[in-house]
Amino acid sequence: MIDIMHVTELLAEMARRIESFDGESAGRLKLLNAAIQDEASGEINAWADSDLYQLIDPALVCERYRSYQARPARSRVELNGRTLLRILLPCLPLLLTGVSLIQALTLYPAVLAASPAGRGSQSFLFWWQQGFNGQLPGWLRASNVLLLDLLLLLAWLISSLWLAGVPSLQQQQSQEQARQEQDLRAALNHTLAMVTLYLAHYKSQLSTADNLTLLARRIDSMGRRLETNFEQVSASFDSMTRQVSERFAGIAQELTREFDGVTTDITTRYDGMSQQVMHRFGQMTDRMLEQLLEGSKYLKEMDRLSGGVVQTADHVRAAATILQQTNGELTRQAQNLALPTAELARQQASLITAASQSTQLLQEISHTMTDLSQQQDRWGTDLRNILDTLDLTIERAAELALQYTHKEEPPSNK
Repeated sequence: MIDIMHVTELLAEMARRIESFDGESAGRLKLLNAAIQDEASGEINAWADSDLYQLIDPALVCERYRSYQARPARSRVELNGRTLLRILLPCLPLLLTGVSLIQALTLYPAVLAASPAGRGSQSFLFWWQQGFNGQLPGWLRASNVLLLDLLLLLAWLISSLWLAGVPSLQQQQSQEQARQEQDLRAALNHTLAMVTLYLAHYKSQLSTADNLTLLARRIDSMGRRLETNFEQVSASFDSMTRQVSERFAGIAQELTREFDGVTTDITTRYDGMSQQVMHRFGQMTDRMLEQLLEGSKYLKEMDRLSGGVVQTADHVRAAATILQQTNGELTRQAQNLALPTAELARQQASLITAASQSTQLLQEISHTMTDLSQQQDRWGTDLRNILDTLDLTIERAAELALQYTHKEEPPSNK
């Protein structure tokens, strides 16, 4: 059992601790402490239902504490003072020695002029140390100047050593600040954890109707997600079908165009060859008729003139020559027909190959369309199953809601 006095003490101590650098979080801690102390008010239920780690963020509190501890302006002033001290201390001995030497050099000619009898008996260092008969201040005499120089150099050496040790002191100070920040974070997390455990029994409990409402909202959200996914799948299927149709139409047009071109070419060549062959056969027929007429004439003459055997033989020989020439012409015509016939056969073979490729491509497209149709049927079946499941779930939820509503209704007093 958590003691309420311990919880309020933790809240009050933490509010006092962070008030100097985070007044907003400290104010919320004070309000939480007041709500816990006055349990009769309705504020404690609001605090119990809310997330304390969002209202009082430990990370934000530690960040403000870190900013509060940084103090950049003060550090800059201290750094400037240290730099100025490091520059001035080595110059002070030189400045002091120079002032004393200038004063001594100014007074030394006057001393020599005042005592010409003793000129050269006493050195410049003697008069400098003696003070030129009281004309030179005591702190500017040679021994005093040397002593002051030594003291200033010693002070510069000590300050240099101290400044060299400042980074380690700053590192220790940074480590101490980091440790204090960790302690603050741990203490704040502990305080919030204790308050959360204490406020656990003040949280509002959901009723059966609220649970069913939450379930219905989840089912509705799932149905909307399924509907969105189905629309995306339908859009993808329509796009894919449109692409396949466009591709099939393009292939069909290309095949039709190629087939028309081949057919036109073959028809043109076949008509030309047919006309040429008919012309050749017409010529051969005309010559055969001429030969027959000549033969008839020769036979009539042989009947009429039995004595003209020699002349008839000559005519027969001439007719044989004409027949031989006609046979040679027929042979050449047959040879000329061989090449067009071979070209026609090759064009027919090309046409058969193109027709086979077109048939194979059409079969592949037909298989693809069949697979797409089967996949669409499966998607439709899955969607119908999901919608049936949703309908059954909603009907079951409505029945449970009615049952719990009848159970929760108090019996009427008759």
